[in-house]
Amino acid sequence: MHDATLTIHDQMPSKLQHLASAALLLLTPALARAQSYCSPIQSAKEKTYGFNHTKLDNHARIAKSAQIDAFWTLVKSYEDDGVTCLRGLLTSEKDDGFFLFDGASLLYSLDKSEASTRVVVSSIERADLDEVETRGYLQLLPNLSRAGVDVGPLANRYLTRKDANAAVPEHAMELNRDMGALFTYGSMSPETADHLPDRRIAG
Repeated sequence: MHDATLTIHDQMPSKLQHLASAALLLLTPALARAQSYCSPIQSAKEKTYGFNHTKLDNHARIAKSAQIDAFWTLVKSYEDDGVTCLRGLLTSEKDDGFFLFDGASLLYSLDKSEASTRVVVSSIERADLDEVETRGYLQLLPNLSRAGVDVGPLANRYLTRKDANAAVPEHAMELNRDMGALFTYGSMSPETADHLPDRRIAG
């Protein structure tokens, strides 16, 4: 009886090892597939971003915009896999304040699921607004608000930023802080807006 117990115990590590090996075999194709489609996207992201958008001169901005367009096209070409990869890149991003916003804008244009929307909001909360053009920020917030997202904290970030003005060339006008606040808060439901503090700042 004693010897039998030892035999069973001796076999347990071997059985666990077999189970672990089987699980690894099942996961390996999925991991390899994830790496195969995400590797080119991650590589393109590293080559495209990592700069301060507001410090580029006009020539550099045009060149960089073309690179960003190519990155967006690449992500879109992978469809659902591109969405999954982009969500992962945004979630793990720590330093690139511009990518957090631009990548979030791309993700929301591709997928408005609850999972993606959570990543979008989290990314915008961590983005460096000094590296983000006001106009793009003000365009994204109402879209999120109409989808039911509470954008109050994001709107407050806009109101407290140093440069809150945005040019609107197609209408030959400049959107100042007060107009931007009206544009953003006006997209919220009355219930949400009524519970927000008055954070207006003179422009």
